[in-house]
Amino acid sequence: GKTYSMLGVDDSPQNLGMIPSAISWLFRLIDEQKDQTGARFSVRVSAVEV
Repeated sequence: GKTYSMLGVDDSPQNLGMIPSAISWLFRLIDEQKDQTGARFSVRVSAVEV
């Protein structure tokens, strides 16, 4: 269902949903950029469940 697709299953990193996958990707990218350029980042997230 929708919740499974968005959140995934907590006990399995291979079954991450879209939200945890996107957040993981974002912070991996930020870490790479920080290492390469020394840039500083600020992340703000807001969510509404319908």
